[in-house]
Amino acid sequence: MKETRKSINKKTHTSFRITTWAYTAIVTALVLVFTYAVWFSFAVVSDDGMMPTLKSGDVLLCSRLEKYFGGIKRGDVLVFYDNNGNKVLGRVVALENETVEIRDNKTYINGILFDEESYSTGTISDVEKITVPDGVVFILPDDRNSTPLLDFTLIPFDSIKATAVLRLFPFSRIGVFA
Repeated sequence: MKETRKSINKKTHTSFRITTWAYTAIVTALVLVFTYAVWFSFAVVSDDGMMPTLKSGDVLLCSRLEKYFGGIKRGDVLVFYDNNGNKVLGRVVALENETVEIRDNKTYINGILFDEESYSTGTISDVEKITVPDGVVFILPDDRNSTPLLDFTLIPFDSIKATAVLRLFPFSRIGVFA
């Protein structure tokens, strides 16, 4: 039986559509994988050092490129590695070349009281006035009772792995970090 020109064109057109769809799907998947591999990472909170903002078990989407393009800002929640290679979270309190002092459970930056009441809990021991060196940020956990503070307060930019962007889990607490 002889195929008509119309049925041959229909088969070719259907085949072309499937091939185009497959290529589009593959390219899209590759772009998404590349974007994730370069730009984003996930972090799972393993302790309560960032309470009440973050709880153990929270899953965060983090930006690896923020420190290069957006810049580190006061209040950012950072992911970094301590001297033992453990992943740690902390909040940026002071930036490079700023002076920071903690007295009477209050933090002062360049001599001005820094308002942390919306997220910090616990008490903190006094820290004498220090100037944050170039290429370094001053970090504290939100739960000031959680860890010896001076173990990881001054963090070089090179040690910063990512900035928390979004809490993904638990679903009841999904939220963007501003």
